[in-house]
Amino acid sequence: MKKIKILFFISLLLLNLFLGPGFTKNLFNLSEPIYLLLIAGVKDGGSTEIMLRGFGEKKFYILIDHRLNTETEGRMYIGPDSYPQDSENLVSINSDEEKQILDMLQRIIDNNINPEMQSKLLNFYAENKLGGLFIDDPRMSFIENLPIEDMKAALLLNTIQTYKNAFHH
Repeated sequence: MKKIKILFFISLLLLNLFLGPGFTKNLFNLSEPIYLLLIAGVKDGGSTEIMLRGFGEKKFYILIDHRLNTETEGRMYIGPDSYPQDSENLVSINSDEEKQILDMLQRIIDNNINPEMQSKLLNFYAENKLGGLFIDDPRMSFIENLPIEDMKAALLLNTIQTYKNAFHH
């Protein structure tokens, strides 16, 4: 058993050396790089589900709760399965876990959208008080040429900003 533990430790060390400093673990047990696979509305009253994938195809989900008649309006649930809504998956406001999630999502945004475009998007959201991003809106013409990864990040930016406005004035 001791030999197995030593071999496991050595293999992790070698894997980390091979993959470089970008190979890190976070609270989801996802290894970087982490990709935003999906951000979509859920037919439950308007919740937003975010699907992430880390190194090795491991997936993780975040749900922003907007269910009808919910007691946790706008709150965040996390888990390894789609639509994580059990009470043990509810993220506490102002917790280290919440900070790690928001920081990780912001890194995904920063990797896809430059600061100037983020500023334009945030200004647009603030001026128009939209709960979502409507691509066919003529006022959105400044983003019409964004690649799909950037478009997903733009939706994520709005979702995070709405969450922060609700719970972190």
